[in-house]
Amino acid sequence: MTLRDPEFERQLRRALRPVDPPQGFADRVMAAIARGASARSTDAPARPSDAAIRHAWRWRAAWLPTAASVVLAVSAAAGWAWHRQMQVHQAQTAREQVYRALRISSETLNAALAVAVDPTQPG
Repeated sequence: MTLRDPEFERQLRRALRPVDPPQGFADRVMAAIARGASARSTDAPARPSDAAIRHAWRWRAAWLPTAASVVLAVSAAAGWAWHRQMQVHQAQTAREQVYRALRISSETLNAALAVAVDPTQPG
């Protein structure tokens, strides 16, 4: 069935044709509006129905584990990222210490070599 199919277009026209409402429809609607307006005009606050409350709890019960899982996953990812950053920082600090130790060792060996080659130099 394509959009250019004459049968489809005929069915669509039939489904979308205007339909007159049943007898007394307007009176029933006006009566329902009047009942709703008088019910809302009371001083008592509107109380949600039991079905609405059950629906809200079902919705919360369905999303609560999902939300908890998302929070746990984000927390774990943040913890892993922080741990990784600390490892990188420790590695950089260790590398700087190794370079400093090598530089001190090199200077000490150069001074010892200079004294060994020319004992008249102070050292």
